[in-house]
Amino acid sequence: MLKRTLLLAPLLLVLLLVCVLALRYGLADIGVYSVRYQLNDWHKQRQLPDPSGLRGAMAKVDRALALDPRNPEYLEMKAYLYWLRILAVAPESQAPLRQVADWSAAAAALHRQAIDLRPRWPASWSGLALMKAYQQQWDQEFEQALAKAAELGPWEPAVQIQLALVAQLSWAQLGPDSRQLLVANFERGVRRNAGIIRRNLEAGGMRATVCFSLPRGGQAFAKLCQGTSE
Repeated sequence: MLKRTLLLAPLLLVLLLVCVLALRYGLADIGVYSVRYQLNDWHKQRQLPDPSGLRGAMAKVDRALALDPRNPEYLEMKAYLYWLRILAVAPESQAPLRQVADWSAAAAALHRQAIDLRPRWPASWSGLALMKAYQQQWDQEFEQALAKAAELGPWEPAVQIQLALVAQLSWAQLGPDSRQLLVANFERGVRRNAGIIRRNLEAGGMRATVCFSLPRGGQAFAKLCQGTSE
């Protein structure tokens, strides 16, 4: 009996470890469940979250990461919340530029961590390209992130929208190859996301600049540069 118990002991320890890890990861996922719905609601309503909503969402993601620190989805979610925090800063709030720079740097670092864990996930690459563009860091890492996002997620709506934002922030700094890559992204993106891409271009004052480089007769030119916004 004792011998059998000793033989079973390692198996019981493994089973206990599996149960503990399953509980840990389950609790982490429960914690971010409501954040997923918050993000969907903010997107549907086309509005930026208020500061308290952002703080609450960030706290939930931080708790989930404490339980599951190598989860690339949670890392990406936190990076996106930093981006929303940057967008939600009103000009009249006089938020310190250093603070905003810290948020964008933190988001870029989170994208890099997610890429290390899941290198073929296109939204991580497009998120990194966007943060690099926001920080005005048009370097080799930016070029790699831009190319990887377009290669791995050409038809992903989130990637298309983020790369369109990259174009807004970077157009004057880009070479012919990068511009052509983003023109191709516009052509794909307008099939499903013409409205939001056009509104972003108009809000950023970049519609005329980008339209000047789009081929006449293409879908992107027709949907982004002619008529009025949807």
